[in-house]
Amino acid sequence: MSDIEDLSNNNSSYQRLQPERYRNSLPKWRLMLHKIDIFSAIPTPKTYPVSTRRSLIGTFIFIFLFTTYIISSFVFFIIDNVPRLNEYSQLDDSDSLTVGPEIAMQFLYGKDVLNESITNTSIFSITMQQVIKYLDPAKQDNSSTQIPLKICYSSDIEWMPENASKLAFLCPEVQLNLSGQLYKSEEFIYPRIQIDYCPYFHPEKKLQCETEAQIRKTVAGGRLFLYIKNQAPEVNFVGKKTQGLKYQVFQYFLVPGLYNRAEIVLQKQLVSMSGDYLTQFSTKHDEFLLVNRQYLYVTNVSQNDVGRQPTDSLSIYKGYQIFLRLDQEIKIIQVVKDTIIDVIAQWGAFYGVLVGAFALYFLKYNQNQFYEKNKQWANFDQNEALFESKQLNETEVKSPID
Repeated sequence: MSDIEDLSNNNSSYQRLQPERYRNSLPKWRLMLHKIDIFSAIPTPKTYPVSTRRSLIGTFIFIFLFTTYIISSFVFFIIDNVPRLNEYSQLDDSDSLTVGPEIAMQFLYGKDVLNESITNTSIFSITMQQVIKYLDPAKQDNSSTQIPLKICYSSDIEWMPENASKLAFLCPEVQLNLSGQLYKSEEFIYPRIQIDYCPYFHPEKKLQCETEAQIRKTVAGGRLFLYIKNQAPEVNFVGKKTQGLKYQVFQYFLVPGLYNRAEIVLQKQLVSMSGDYLTQFSTKHDEFLLVNRQYLYVTNVSQNDVGRQPTDSLSIYKGYQIFLRLDQEIKIIQVVKDTIIDVIAQWGAFYGVLVGAFALYFLKYNQNQFYEKNKQWANFDQNEALFESKQLNETEVKSPID
């Protein structure tokens, strides 16, 4: 008996379904399977969709693929949500004080290895100043205050490397401040390290200085180490855990007769990290101060003191100057992560593509299966009597064909 019982009387023809026949002949579990068939088709005005074994298999494959995609994409969203970076620079017009990085300095020397540290002033003195330069010429230019230094050791500084020298360092006792730009800001504030040789020519001998030969020999066999604490975050901007260096180290050589200067430029980095609305709901803002670049200058001062008295402030006593300043530009880094809303939207897009691809095949297959077993309905749109049966409104019940 066909799925369709034709009770036409030349005036009316309609489709009479018999779902009770399948309820009696099929087990309930098969009926339930056909009810969940996503790709069941209604190729004609039947009151129940056509479901086949093949479309059922397609349904389970579809559910498996879509579920796998949801689980895998969600897991990768949690553990590997790689953000997008948007970087740009803008002029720093702020006059507010910026706290400088922590530093430690040390002069090491030795015949074969650098195994001695100098902290006394018989060879040279190391001092630090907080300098202020004013744009207004009426104000006292280059006013400075001394920054007190103390003897410290690498074991007491948590950010120092393990292979750092165990000998004495010099560390500032107060925080360093930076602000403004030279010849642009009303106040240009920066810290400065000054190294001066002990005035060995001074006749009054107020200081116990080594001889010129001894000073030259000592500085020729050593170098100055300057450690600067790195303020970079421990987690980089692509979400991977990184150990990273907690410090940066610079080495400088002292040469009597040459007055060297080093200009270390620090750049502000403003980082904003948007939330993903699952593990982070608000945007986080952080500010870092990183070493951007360094400039070196050298001046031969050995000829500047010709004809000057030993009691004068001779320029040959100037050994080295290192100063830190702010960059005139700040770097803005915007870290944008995918949100859970983006992931759900991707699920919806994938669902639409997958359903479309499967439905294109399985709906056509179910339709052909129906016409193969019910040939009188193959062209029902051209049959006026059959076309009228579209108006029927009976309860839909899924039933298999095969």
